[in-house]
Amino acid sequence: MQPSRLEAYNDILVLDASVVINLSASDIMADILKAIDCQILIPENVLSESLRNPATNAPIKAELENLNHQGLLDFCTLDSVSVNDFLELTGAAAPNDLHDGEAATIAIALGLKGRPVIDDRKAIRRCSELYPSLEVAHTIDFFCHSLVGQVLSLERLRQGLNRAFAHARMWLPNEYGNFVLKTIGNDNFYECRSISGQLKKDLLGERMRVTYDQNSA
Repeated sequence: MQPSRLEAYNDILVLDASVVINLSASDIMADILKAIDCQILIPENVLSESLRNPATNAPIKAELENLNHQGLLDFCTLDSVSVNDFLELTGAAAPNDLHDGEAATIAIALGLKGRPVIDDRKAIRRCSELYPSLEVAHTIDFFCHSLVGQVLSLERLRQGLNRAFAHARMWLPNEYGNFVLKTIGNDNFYECRSISGQLKKDLLGERMRVTYDQNSA
């Protein structure tokens, strides 16, 4: 089972917009951030994107400001060093150019020697191409972190994951499939539209074949 990329990491995490949306949709963002022993940063470029919780359609900014008041996260801006990486990432020729939020997340993480948390596949690819030594984490790394598992009951974690998948269509890298399957169960895993069909076939195996045969009958 894939361990969290954040295990034994207690430094700076810079979150991209998709990650913020996933965590907000899960309805357990505060619990997760309390459990994780890291400094959580949200770039102003991400904050300015008018993010909304897909489960409620409510603006996420108020939720983030509340978490900031609780000391669970901070807002950050580009400095004179990170702005150069930002401009390189946003100014690349298509299809390699990134949006402001993704570029700011990577550039600030680089400047602070932190770790960006990103789910966008193009941003992940560009990060590995340009900055191969920079480790990238994903939203799912919060959910499978051992400290989160110690703080949250299995049922609350299951509900949070199901909400993130159902409302925010959170991306699931294949290597985390077994963790998610074990946490949310076969039925939820099978019904989840944001989990790839191939991963379902790989992990559910006979269940997938039987269901297909029944539906085809």
